[in-house]
Amino acid sequence: MDKKIKMMNHMGFGWTSFRIKYELEKKLGFIEKRFKPIEPSNEELISHIEIDKTNISYDLKKLIKYNSNKFFFNTSNLLGAQNGFFTTEISLDVISSADNVCNNKFLYFNKSIAQFQTIEWNVNPFSGKKAPLDKHWVRISDLGADFGDIKFIWELSRFSFVYSLVRAYRITSDDKYVVKFWELFESWVASNPLEIGVNYKCGQEMSLRIMAWIFGLYAFLDHEESTNHRITTLVKFIYYHTSHVDKHFAFALKSVKNNHAISEAAGMYTVGLLFPFFKESKKWRKKGKYYLNKEGLRQIYSDGSYLQHSMNYQRLVVQNYTWVLQLAKLNDDSFSEELITRLKSCVKFLYNNQDEKTGYLPNYGMNDGALIHPLSSNDYLDYRPQLNAAWHVLTGRRLYENGLHDENLLWICGEHALNSLIENCLRKSKGYSVGGYYN
Repeated sequence: MDKKIKMMNHMGFGWTSFRIKYELEKKLGFIEKRFKPIEPSNEELISHIEIDKTNISYDLKKLIKYNSNKFFFNTSNLLGAQNGFFTTEISLDVISSADNVCNNKFLYFNKSIAQFQTIEWNVNPFSGKKAPLDKHWVRISDLGADFGDIKFIWELSRFSFVYSLVRAYRITSDDKYVVKFWELFESWVASNPLEIGVNYKCGQEMSLRIMAWIFGLYAFLDHEESTNHRITTLVKFIYYHTSHVDKHFAFALKSVKNNHAISEAAGMYTVGLLFPFFKESKKWRKKGKYYLNKEGLRQIYSDGSYLQHSMNYQRLVVQNYTWVLQLAKLNDDSFSEELITRLKSCVKFLYNNQDEKTGYLPNYGMNDGALIHPLSSNDYLDYRPQLNAAWHVLTGRRLYENGLHDENLLWICGEHALNSLIENCLRKSKGYSVGGYYN
């Protein structure tokens, strides 16, 4: 009880009152009623679409191709010119990672490999413990004694392996990577009915999954394996994931109060922007954009340091903003100059504290192995791929000479970015008085 009182005193009245209300609603079953499990039908999905619905149920692929907004790359030219970037050495690394996925070997927390005979989306592969498959997510504990730390189950369901499959497909044009994408997606859908199970407990996890699914959708849209039935199912789950994130966003905003809110806002903005035909798209785009701006200015301090005092979580935030700002730019949208200035300070903070030779930063603060858009073959601790792409999105310039890290830049900003000017940005001793850092 003393610990709870200390936490309430530390977090303040707003947080405490929200948590009391939330826990009461959970106990009384109100949250469970708000997130009812449903079996999404084509007709139900179509009711949420705002354009001429003639033949949509039979040709959703066509709807995506001609009524979606611009993504980082065009599905029709993904396999086009590569500017000589993918050398034999890089290609072998990318293909090896994707082949591991095809063999059901998955990287966890950018550290350990787990291999499955049969994919189980509710299992901790290192302990063998399983979360329940038949309970509403609100009835499942985050730290269940029967399955341990929930992050060991969430990790696979982030679908981070999609980036490896797409990277390998771009190099090889091998159909097996597309086949594996749809195999894993359909397996996940079969094991995770809407609102049932642990994979619906966290809006941030759902938002990161949305981003990975969309990356795969745009990469494989024209492939014969991407049937209209599969695309329809994927669009359904993108829609219902976003709807869930929207309805539960207050929890991230008022209770978690950290990078979760930024990731969830990024998810809403992404779907609202890219899929303008949903009836809720304008709302999601507006809401996501509003909180991306508001939370960015709250969580990133004026000196560029970050509220959570974690280099890794700060990089996660940088990746989220790189993603949304580039999508905004491609679709004639923009964010406030105040936010852009703050994000520049954020990237500069990380750059200035970075080891010049390795790209590493001090392993300071919480580090759970998160790397939400793994788009290069650099070591996980090397921040150059993410900082380089972020700086280009913010300024049109690069931070580093050409190297392995450029693949991240290539995917997010396109081939022309590889030849952009390099910023003359010198590292120097500096104090960051707001965050309390000195180097």
